[in-house]
Amino acid sequence: MLFKSRNLKLIDIIFLIITFFLFLCIAILLRKTLSFNELLFLNFCFIFIIFFILQIYRRVLKYIDNLLTFKNKEMIDKFNLELNKLSGEIFTYSLNLNIPPIFSQWSIDGDLLKIIIDEIYSKNSNNITILELGSGLSTIIISYILKKINKGKLYSIEHDKFFYEKTKRLLDINNLNDICDLIYSPLEETEINGNKWLWYNIDFINKIDKIDILLIDGPPAHIQEMSRFPALPILINKLNDNCVIFLDDANREEETNIIRTWRNLHPNFHFQIIGTSKGALKIVI
Repeated sequence: MLFKSRNLKLIDIIFLIITFFLFLCIAILLRKTLSFNELLFLNFCFIFIIFFILQIYRRVLKYIDNLLTFKNKEMIDKFNLELNKLSGEIFTYSLNLNIPPIFSQWSIDGDLLKIIIDEIYSKNSNNITILELGSGLSTIIISYILKKINKGKLYSIEHDKFFYEKTKRLLDINNLNDICDLIYSPLEETEINGNKWLWYNIDFINKIDKIDILLIDGPPAHIQEMSRFPALPILINKLNDNCVIFLDDANREEETNIIRTWRNLHPNFHFQIIGTSKGALKIVI
């Protein structure tokens, strides 16, 4: 902290010394014109005023100290987030891709991408199955990592034809089609516990046996309220033991509501908020 308590104690000592000498000076100067009681009253008034000023000074120092501490912590946290994001992007750029990856406001951030890659490396199985809802940059990077370590398969679901074709071209250019099964799955109405939702056509589920890692980055939030909620109830029976689920954009209000609802439905799952630049949720079942 900028202002330590020992500085305030020093002020107390200085205050007492100044008060003593001022009272002494006043007593010497006014001893002939004022009585002892009047001098005593005057001194008490003087002490009260100085003490009052001192208390205000202390409060101002404490306020400034708290403000600076909060600002410093806020700046440090923000710096660490940007540093983690940058380190993930640098790692991604270091991969030998035929076309350099481009990060945008719509793509997954480097910090979460690096966490997912670490999770892939930590899996002991030689046949990891990863399901990704919403294709893009993450599709290329995850496919590349799986091909590099030769131990898994990625299923990437995309509802938008434009992004499907774009991701497909990138997979072709980087020779990753054998690792990633990119599936075009338009949104359609589905029912969960009597409520209707727009979600991916569920025919793709029959292609998948058990899921080891689930990445939820779609459908887009503007489609409907709590747009990504259906993922867990629809795919719950496809999740492997110790499956790890990642939800991107966890800082958004709708995702917060999704997380709260999932917690109520699955209290035995382990929920962990990850401090990424856009916020992320990690669930271990």
